[in-house]
Amino acid sequence: MRPSGICLLTLGVSADNEILLKANRKRDNMSNWILTLNVNSGAITAIAAVVLVIITGIYVYLTHKIAKGSEEVIEQASIDREIAYIRDQLEEFYYPLFLVVSEMNDVENPGKAVSDLFNK
Repeated sequence: MRPSGICLLTLGVSADNEILLKANRKRDNMSNWILTLNVNSGAITAIAAVVLVIITGIYVYLTHKIAKGSEEVIEQASIDREIAYIRDQLEEFYYPLFLVVSEMNDVENPGKAVSDLFNK
């Protein structure tokens, strides 16, 4: 056991020696720390593996949510395309009727305009 810094000064040890002793203590602490890591390397590896499994699970969950959102966007786009197609088909189907109605609106006597259309 080494004496504390106060005892070193009272014993007449110089300040340089005190700095060296503190550096040796820090090195010893680092060596003990590394030795502790080496002794417990299996536990550290197991903990790291569990942390990685948890992180991977979070990534899987978030990716699943993103995929679900993408599916909903694609489904909505498909519905929008179908609606646009049906609207175009209806416009083509009712366009002749639109022409007849617009001609009737331009005529003062719509009854006569309708009979004229059928007599042509």
